[in-house]
Amino acid sequence: MQSLHFRNNLIQSNQGGLSIRADSRGSATSLRGWIHHNLFTRNRNRPAIYVDGRQSSPYQEVIIHNNYITQNDATFRDVVVLRQVVSNFTYNYVHRNKGLRIVQVSGFDRVRLPIYQTTTHNGFYDNVATDWEGRATIVAGTAGQRYVDNIFANPDNDYEIITVNRSITLDVWKTKIDARYNYWSYNETLAVSSRIRDRYDDNQLLEVSYLPLHMNNLTVLDGKCPPGWTLLIDTCYMYVGAPMSFREARDFCRSDNASLPFIHGDSNALWMFIEQQSRYLRNYERVWVQDANYIDRCTSFLYQNVEVEECHNRHAFLCETDPKV
Repeated sequence: MQSLHFRNNLIQSNQGGLSIRADSRGSATSLRGWIHHNLFTRNRNRPAIYVDGRQSSPYQEVIIHNNYITQNDATFRDVVVLRQVVSNFTYNYVHRNKGLRIVQVSGFDRVRLPIYQTTTHNGFYDNVATDWEGRATIVAGTAGQRYVDNIFANPDNDYEIITVNRSITLDVWKTKIDARYNYWSYNETLAVSSRIRDRYDDNQLLEVSYLPLHMNNLTVLDGKCPPGWTLLIDTCYMYVGAPMSFREARDFCRSDNASLPFIHGDSNALWMFIEQQSRYLRNYERVWVQDANYIDRCTSFLYQNVEVEECHNRHAFLCETDPKV
């Protein structure tokens, strides 16, 4: 397999979510994967996303963007595992998950190539790690990783980032983990340094470079919305590409401290937003919304029009939440 497109799926209430193991002997047969606009929720006991490039090659590449990852409980596993893959984890909303650690990015400890594993523009909110050796949102297992423009707000965790033992190869020691320009929920250097466990805590660990840092979250927010959400007029919207019935969509938004939005006034900006989010699809699809004129009915939105339809139909939907500063 050379290409994998995994998009607009609902992965809910399973023993784990998506698991990918890829291997190749050269770039011609390597994996290029795109995982986006999915909803991973209420999966149990195993990782919600697990991508393993095996140990034989550094060629597997995966881009994971605009996913909604929430309310998963991996128990004694990490919630998201990216191992031995060239990864770009971006614009994902990672909220209220529980696991040993929340995200593990590792691999390439013996590879001497310019390998890039980047984690940018994500929102990590209210996740709970359970590893007694260090409850951490992210475990960074390889020198040279990049973490930029993320928001970390996980007060129940001891650390936002921890690192692992350095390689015995001296040239790798010189390559720090780049975690500059993130917002750590604190604007003091000492407070932020306490949220990172690295070489300054244990000489055997990789070093994290975290200065300069964002002194507030305004630079990282989309207007006043968390990463993965978009500000439209005066509220934050999330396009959730996973197909659900009307009541399932409404109940999901409520369960994650949001709501299925009511449509009123000029809907042109909303339609342009949906059009941009669903550009990967062959045809534009309806999304579930609410309408005050049909308060007891199930309504969907398409081409700037709200229509009544059967409640059991399965569509993508919107969630709406208040801006955060």
